[in-house]
Amino acid sequence: MNLMSINKTKTLQILIGDDTSKYHEKYVTLKKWVNNESKDVIAFGENPLKVLQEAKDKGYKSPIMFYVPNPNKTSIYSSRIN
Repeated sequence: MNLMSINKTKTLQILIGDDTSKYHEKYVTLKKWVNNESKDVIAFGENPLKVLQEAKDKGYKSPIMFYVPNPNKTSIYSSRIN
């Protein structure tokens, strides 16, 4: 399954399970990524450094971390290249 070919909600369900609402606007760490499936959430929260440290404190040396946007809000990102 190619995650880029399905909608964002379905992608999040594959990654973290059916109840994605508790992760909205949070950083999430997963144990591993195998065959486009995971659902093993180690830690989550609003501060990415704290979330990553919590995962490392639990013994995970290289957790996967990503941000879960709120599907009911529009996010606009910008960047500046010098």
